[in-house]
Amino acid sequence: MVGLEAYPSRLDALHATVAPGFYVASVRGHVLASVGTLGSAGPESLLRLGLACTAAPPSAVRDRAAFADGLLAMQLDVLRRTLTGAMARLDGRVSEGTSLLGRPQVQADLADVAMVIQETAAEPAGTWRGRWACHLRMVGAGRRLLRLFGGHAMLLDSPAGDLYLTEVAGNLYLQEQADDQD
Repeated sequence: MVGLEAYPSRLDALHATVAPGFYVASVRGHVLASVGTLGSAGPESLLRLGLACTAAPPSAVRDRAAFADGLLAMQLDVLRRTLTGAMARLDGRVSEGTSLLGRPQVQADLADVAMVIQETAAEPAGTWRGRWACHLRMVGAGRRLLRLFGGHAMLLDSPAGDLYLTEVAGNLYLQEQADDQD
């Protein structure tokens, strides 16, 4: 997994790459970045995972395409890592004498997620609506993987936090764009 400490710092690095010395703001004027960068602003559910959300400063950059593409790339990376982790976890679990990976429904769920990953990697989103649709497909695939983790998905060392942060970041930066532009 990327790790809860890593996602906020990767998000900060994306801001720095796209807008050196500035933040990239959402259409409605919000910035999502690490608590270390923005301070303790925003909902508690984000703060405890290391992210803060605040109104964008006047200097925030409004050119978002490269940032949106970077968010999708980060989300794809988290999804790939979660798929790998799910396969390892399921292979290590046995029910009725066989690995859980041998169950047809589990194999079908894993194959569906792998297809989302392959399609997302192979086909650039292009438009804002395409980016939003890509984000939603990956959110659905991530949620499917979390169901395969069972109760482990609720633990701190599960990929749930990473998937949640990618969902929140995508919702903030991509949904508003899809609603406002194309």
